[in-house]
Amino acid sequence: MKRKIYLKGINRRNCLPINRSSIHLVCQITREFWQAIILGVSIPWVAAPLSDPHARVKKPLRALRYLLMVLGDIVVSNFEVARRIIKPNS
Repeated sequence: MKRKIYLKGINRRNCLPINRSSIHLVCQITREFWQAIILGVSIPWVAAPLSDPHARVKKPLRALRYLLMVLGDIVVSNFEVARRIIKPNS
């Protein structure tokens, strides 16, 4: 016969602070977790045929030229804004 050893003040009923509300909360979180997993896998799988194929760059040098042009416009506009902030009346 095995002897059960309990710490002082702790028995089988109060060793863990579990009540009905905490069990309900754990079940709800687990249920929501599985719902999130199911939706996270099924929605992209169902919506995949609706997406367009990825665009192909036919002329990469032209795309690079446009990128540099946009970056140049950003730098120029930043300097213009800084000039207007420093000297607002000129």
